Amino acid sequence: MRISGYHHRLHPVGSWRCAGEPSVALSRHEPLPVGRARKKLAGIRPPVHSQPSASRSLGRAIQRGQIPGPGRAGLHLPPGRRYFVTILPLVAALLLTVACVNQSSAASSAGSGELTVFAAASLANSFPEIADAFEAENPGASITFNFAGSQRLRTQLEFGAQADVFASADQRQMDLAVAADLISGVPVPFAENVLVVITPLAGGTTNDERVNNLDDLARNGVKLALASPVVPVGAYSHELLRKLEANVVDLGPDYASRVLKNVVTHEPNVRGVLQKVALGEVDAGIVYRTDAATDYAASRVGVVSIPDGSNVVAEYPIAVLREAAYPELAEEFVRFVLGERFKTILSSYGFEPPVVIPLEADPDGR
Repeated sequence: MRISGYHHRLHPVGSWRCAGEPSVALSRHEPLPVGRARKKLAGIRPPVHSQPSASRSLGRAIQRGQIPGPGRAGLHLPPGRRYFVTILPLVAALLLTVACVNQSSAASSAGSGELTVFAAASLANSFPEIADAFEAENPGASITFNFAGSQRLRTQLEFGAQADVFASADQRQMDLAVAADLISGVPVPFAENVLVVITPLAGGTTNDERVNNLDDLARNGVKLALASPVVPVGAYSHELLRKLEANVVDLGPDYASRVLKNVVTHEPNVRGVLQKVALGEVDAGIVYRTDAATDYAASRVGVVSIPDGSNVVAEYPIAVLREAAYPELAEEFVRFVLGERFKTILSSYGFEPPVVIPLEADPDGR
């Protein structure tokens, strides 16, 4: 287990401490206030005996050559005592290092630490609220998010990015993370999402190109924005068009290919598609229902619904990463997300619970 936030380093003599703690000076001589110093000096009397001290006698004997001094032949410590003096500083350093490690481990097991969560861009609204609730119940914990397309997040992890938890917008990216040995344990689904078509409230790029239904997506001259096929929402969009062609006869033959001819931009994530439509730069786009339900979208885009039997269900899995700095705290966060009372937070943003409720879920949301 990698311990994060504690770095063991050497300090000058008299100021040993564990990293992350205030330095405690171990001064050999504490200065006295002037008044107290005078009283102490006034009470000191010269020694009654005028004979030289043992240390002075030893020094004179060494000068006279009666006792071998440093660098002279014959001055050797007994082997056992010499080894003891040699290893004593090493033993002290080792004990201090172990103390720091134990302290760090204790802090981690107590639920403190800074978690880094890599989460799909479509979770950027709901997860911060869940994090606030988690931090309120775990005062020593804090959470930092990295929101992006699931494919980009997985690639960053493969190239060595450090994180504790990965929440993907599709099972494929999580499966690739498992295959790359990035995941600890078994990923668990925690939410589901579906797709919608959005259009600018102010109208399309021209009045003639306004999209009012699914059939309009295939009309010549319509400008459509989709996410890149390598990210989950982009792949889901292509799958949706194929299902609509197969299930909705009124849309006509080759519906998917006719719609794809109208694509003028492939965005890196779902937020890019939403922004293009909201700004009126395109006539329509395909996004998650949760993105169309945000405050930003509510005043800028309209929604064209998709028949349930033809829609695509996006499943969101979550897992602890193998190189997590705080694995126990990361597992606690995952359990927190799976808890029943926090499904209401996800539902308020348009998510649905997974079809199969994971057995690992804690009914109290902890």
